[in-house]
Amino acid sequence: MRTKLFLIIAGILFSLFSFSQDAQWHYYSAKGNVQSMTLHDNTIWAGTIGGLYSLDKNTGNSVFYSKANTELQNHRVTAVTIESDGTKWIGTREGLHSYKDSEWTTYTGLPSNVVYGISIDSDGYKWIATQGGLAKFKDGVWTVYTTSNSDLPNNHTWCITFGNDQDVWIGTETGAVKINGDDWTVYTSDNSGIGEYTVCHIAVEESGVVWFTHYGRGVSRFDGEEWTNYRQHTSDLSYDWVSSVYIDADNNKWFGTGGHYSSIGYGLAKFDDTEWTIFNNSNSELNSNRIFSVISDNEGGIIIGGEKGIDRLSSSNEWTFIEVANSGLTHNLIYDLTADNDGKKWLGTNSGLVSFDNLNWNLYDPTEEGVIYDYITSIYVDQNNTKWMGSVGLYTFDEEENWTFYRASDSDLPSDDVRDFLTDNNGHIWLATWQGLVKIEGENWVIYNEDNTGIALNDILCIAMESSGKLWVGTSNGLFSYDGVTWKSYYQSENELPDNRVNAIYVEDDNMIWFGTNNGLAKLYNDAWTVYNYLNSTLGQVAISVITPDNDGNLWIGTGGTFSFQKRGVYKFDGTDFTNYNENNSPITDDRITAIYIDEKSNKWISCAYNGLVVFNEDGIDLANEQFYFHEFKSSVYPNPASDIVHVFMGSDEKFDAVELYSLTGQLIHRNTANSNNLDLNISNLPNGLYFVRIHTFNGVETHKILKQ
Repeated sequence: MRTKLFLIIAGILFSLFSFSQDAQWHYYSAKGNVQSMTLHDNTIWAGTIGGLYSLDKNTGNSVFYSKANTELQNHRVTAVTIESDGTKWIGTREGLHSYKDSEWTTYTGLPSNVVYGISIDSDGYKWIATQGGLAKFKDGVWTVYTTSNSDLPNNHTWCITFGNDQDVWIGTETGAVKINGDDWTVYTSDNSGIGEYTVCHIAVEESGVVWFTHYGRGVSRFDGEEWTNYRQHTSDLSYDWVSSVYIDADNNKWFGTGGHYSSIGYGLAKFDDTEWTIFNNSNSELNSNRIFSVISDNEGGIIIGGEKGIDRLSSSNEWTFIEVANSGLTHNLIYDLTADNDGKKWLGTNSGLVSFDNLNWNLYDPTEEGVIYDYITSIYVDQNNTKWMGSVGLYTFDEEENWTFYRASDSDLPSDDVRDFLTDNNGHIWLATWQGLVKIEGENWVIYNEDNTGIALNDILCIAMESSGKLWVGTSNGLFSYDGVTWKSYYQSENELPDNRVNAIYVEDDNMIWFGTNNGLAKLYNDAWTVYNYLNSTLGQVAISVITPDNDGNLWIGTGGTFSFQKRGVYKFDGTDFTNYNENNSPITDDRITAIYIDEKSNKWISCAYNGLVVFNEDGIDLANEQFYFHEFKSSVYPNPASDIVHVFMGSDEKFDAVELYSLTGQLIHRNTANSNNLDLNISNLPNGLYFVRIHTFNGVETHKILKQ
């Protein structure tokens, strides 16, 4: 079976808000989803849903900036532009930042912290489009425009573009505005052909012709007098959801389709005022059909930011692809995670099964074996290291990488919706499904449902078992226990259970059971209930999705899950106090937590619903993998520390096949494949911190740690 391998080197990681050797947080994001781009000194700066990414096209060096290693307040970078002095201006879903010479600044004064666009005019004014209005900023002075103090037709502004005669064009949710000095001209359905449509991007030709893109309404053209509209049913435009427009040096218009509010896209459209040319992943080497941003580089190439990364179309019509990621995650939606008997992490994602051993990422795609669905919604590893997974049906994946698939239509599985698993004292696997329980005894499947128990065992969410063999079952409408003979019910109306929806169960011992509900945490100890929720503790009004113990007896509690709005990130509970980590006070990227796994070194692996994977350790993350370190080297890397040039030298006649430079987040910065025994690496433009030099030879691989200072 074919697998996809991604190499990541993870040792000592970036720390919160600084580059340090005792990092508490690290963030792994899936590849792609480039929301915005700009080019400066031949370096591409890209805003992604996982942070800010830079790629030096001259050296190939790349850096990934996230909420975990910078002062970014939000991982989703929606806008990026660069001032003439090299200052980067970055807009996120939670504010505006600037970055220059390793210094970050966060700004207040916006009408809304949700930033969609940033442009800088010739006088140095920064214009910021936000969800709550338009802002202009220079030298510490803010000017804010809203519907209450200006002719802005809608406070939800999307973009700013500069035209001829010092015109400033603003795209809003219901039309566009042209500002020239104190004069405002509004274009809506009342006075133009633009319609009351969302104007998400604007570009202006040298002749003064203005182009507007719309979500769901195609493209509009305005020459100062007449309006022309282009729709997929009236022209060769491939799709009416158009996110971006760029005008190249030959006056060709390039349109990206799909964008933020469309789940699909139909590629890139080029229009030369006469003919349309469509590029997509069916008729070209374009990787992303859903496109967010289009720019050009100094060589006349078109650079396309899309859901899978960055594509480049050269002036000679050659395609290249840049994968934008700091991990091997295939999707930022992680439903579940666990670890096998060797400590390897296994993640069920919206796009396949992924493993990570702190060094290598691997993707295992079940659709390559003929099934339709690749998403994995629950995962469990048994004592034989076989992975049991819920998807549309039941999947298993053994140590020899053999897949087995079960559907309700062709097996004894009562439902294709499999939510949870456990192994009992006899080694039997239990499955929790939407329509009952299953106990697998070899070839025999025993089904427990309402028909044979008298208990409403429907919509089962979680299961757990005491060492005595007593089974606990959490459902969307009550809690149940089974001692092998008798079933017992627990309801909010009859017991002290705080809510009938039980999402998580943790058995501390046979006398103490913990339950996560939609209304807080409950403990059953010697038949006495204790409830913790917003009424009697600092635990917020939350739906608890996960309960995981650490090595020191604390409980780590995830809230929200995949769909609940009762979310507040992660809580640590020491038996007395709750400590909360959420999007506002930590690098947690999404307050909806689907799983928490704690390894033997007390690293907390936290899957943040739709926004990737976060690792946290109060004492500093420790991902050391002993097979990674070497003590007797044939190669030399010097000087160390270094500030500009690092020399790589083989101490014998042996030559290396490749030399790779990695950041501590696992980002491949540079790769040289010259067949030589010496090489110079230029690290002068990299941030200070620790890096890895990985040297491939005929006899194996050696890895050195170096310090840039």
